[in-house]
Amino acid sequence: MARFIELAELFEELEKITSHKEIVRRIANFL
Repeated sequence: MARFIELAELFEELEKITSHKEIVRRIANFL
């Protein structure tokens, strides 16, 4: 169960990174 929680946290971090990349990409498109 602890491993599952760790995985969930890892996915949350990945989501943050992905959305951050998406934001950077959108800003780059505006420039």
